[in-house]
Amino acid sequence: MAPSFILQMTSSEIQEKRIGYIVTRKIGSAVTRNRVRRRLKEAVRHVFPAQITEGQDYILIARENALTQNFSELEKDLLWSLRHVQRLDREKQDRNKPAADKIHV
Repeated sequence: MAPSFILQMTSSEIQEKRIGYIVTRKIGSAVTRNRVRRRLKEAVRHVFPAQITEGQDYILIARENALTQNFSELEKDLLWSLRHVQRLDREKQDRNKPAADKIHV
């Protein structure tokens, strides 16, 4: 788990890349929340374009550390989190596929 954010991914019927940002009042004033949102957006701009797939929606929920964490660490955490949720999604899809070798005639 990343100390600066929580990343969630869900399938979407819309075939485009969509990313949502949630920064609650717990983070601080409006100025602070906007700064956190801008930092997350910039990290996403650097990391996501080559990594995300269409037909998936991504949600970044900011934590308090998002404001103070080193930006390169923020990008590393974002890349790790993205790969992690994509791996979990693939595993979920594999579990739901019917296995051809289980069918006996």
